[in-house]
Amino acid sequence: MALLIILGSSMVFAQSNEPYIYGEMGGGDGSHGLFQMTLNAVLSKNQIISISYYYASRRSANIPSDYYPGLFESYPQQTLSVFGLSYGRVFFLKTPCVRGILKGGLCAGVAATPVNFEYNPMFFSSNYNFSHQKEFVIGVVFNPEIEFPISRGFGFSIGPYVNVNAVSSVLAVEASMMFGKLRGRQDK
Repeated sequence: MALLIILGSSMVFAQSNEPYIYGEMGGGDGSHGLFQMTLNAVLSKNQIISISYYYASRRSANIPSDYYPGLFESYPQQTLSVFGLSYGRVFFLKTPCVRGILKGGLCAGVAATPVNFEYNPMFFSSNYNFSHQKEFVIGVVFNPEIEFPISRGFGFSIGPYVNVNAVSSVLAVEASMMFGKLRGRQDK
């Protein structure tokens, strides 16, 4: 659905230079493994607004020391699923194939942490049962990037992702594929 919105929006604005509307999809690693989807709009005066979804997970810190996963299972994960709204500035360089983005904002979502471990050895299964405690979280996001709009409709980006919240703060490096209207015709 997001892809249809992005493609439809870029066609509507195809005749004008502003705004550039494009999507990003990618992932990264650091304190958490990371997956992200973002819809960006570069407005006049080099401003950018982004709406994003991030899913981050890492091995939970509160696992019992004698825990072992089952044959087809992994260790319990602490997850963070958040939507964010960011605002920032675009720094266009002399070459249209590289630009800098400096943006930050707020996010809100759900953090799920494994809790209530109960010893229950089973054959081919983990030796503990557990449940997930879910909490609503609000955080601050900082996400600068270097973008490489290779063509007017396709490119890549790379940069750090920082999410500070009360439950599970994230620090990761992410790489994304960009698609949509990344630059205008005269940007050569």
